[in-house]
Amino acid sequence: GLLLGDPGVVTRSVDTCLPMPPEVAEKLMAGEEVLGMRNIIDGERSYCVRCFVWREHRPPTTWLGNAVGTQAMPHHCSTCQRCYLYHDHHCG
Repeated sequence: GLLLGDPGVVTRSVDTCLPMPPEVAEKLMAGEEVLGMRNIIDGERSYCVRCFVWREHRPPTTWLGNAVGTQAMPHHCSTCQRCYLYHDHHCG
């Protein structure tokens, strides 16, 4: 975890929410639920089907902004219902 770092909350904005993947949009327009649907992976980013946001895959950084380690996979927190770039057990 990143005990002293910013977990990188993914905020909702036009840039992070759009474009919505066609498979998600089709289900929603048909009035169907997206429960059980897997996140959409598109190169260096993924689309969370629970938050409806695009999440960039990038390495964690130090407080000085230097990259540390390898690319982290973004995580949807089932406790606070938000996406984070770095899983840090913030709600644990």
